[in-house]
Amino acid sequence: MPYVLWFYACSLLDDDFHPKNWHIAIQTSLIAAILWLLYFFIYLQGNGAFHQINHAIEAVVLVHIIYLVLKDINDDLIDKRRKIRMFIVLLTTFYGSILVLFELTKSDFVHTSIFSLANSALIFIGTNIFYLVLLKQYKSQQDIQNTHIVEPEEIKNNQPKTINLFQAELDKLNLFIEEEKFTETNLTIKKLAIILVIPEHQLRELINQELGFKNFSSFLNSHRIPAACAQFKDLNNIRKPILSIALDLGYGSIGPFNRAFKDIMGMTPTEYKKQCN
Repeated sequence: MPYVLWFYACSLLDDDFHPKNWHIAIQTSLIAAILWLLYFFIYLQGNGAFHQINHAIEAVVLVHIIYLVLKDINDDLIDKRRKIRMFIVLLTTFYGSILVLFELTKSDFVHTSIFSLANSALIFIGTNIFYLVLLKQYKSQQDIQNTHIVEPEEIKNNQPKTINLFQAELDKLNLFIEEEKFTETNLTIKKLAIILVIPEHQLRELINQELGFKNFSSFLNSHRIPAACAQFKDLNNIRKPILSIALDLGYGSIGPFNRAFKDIMGMTPTEYKKQCN
């Protein structure tokens, strides 16, 4: 159950999280791990040292799930997904607490057929629910996803997809972008809402539903990366370090800048800079 929950959490937060995108070695290792779990818990009936090792692994997985869903929760612009994040935290905490409770009590009930049947039914139902949700999510992504390398101008000229219901708020946001205030360091959706004097939930809805961004960081990157490209093309910046450009654009370090740049442009900043010069 923790492994399935971890897989669901990863797929929920990362559109590209899919076994087909993994290296063949990782796919092979995953299949081997599944076969080993089936062999150990079905054929060997869970008897052996690996039983305790598996508990330790599950504990690490549960902690990692909580870390995944909480670390960027404020950056998430999709209200439904934010609620699912909190549900996952509650479910993970509850499931982990139940496991710890039964391990500490050493109750004989744990070894009865009734408990085994109930636990197996819970895992069966839970894994199938997660599978169906994943399948639905994957199909919807296939319908709307159109992967391509985006040009800076295409990002910069991104326009609202629907008839805007928040024209005044959009005008404030556009002015903020035109003045290139998006380069402020540690800029968050909460801080931006205060600057623009717009309720945070309304600003989230505006950037998500009108502009089509799922995360606030993606929205910032859609403006910061074109600005970086413009600086790389400027001959006056030919000797300017990439780190300095990243810091000027509001990135706290070179790592997030490199990842954002490659995700959008399909190449590293160094490669793009060489291409421009």
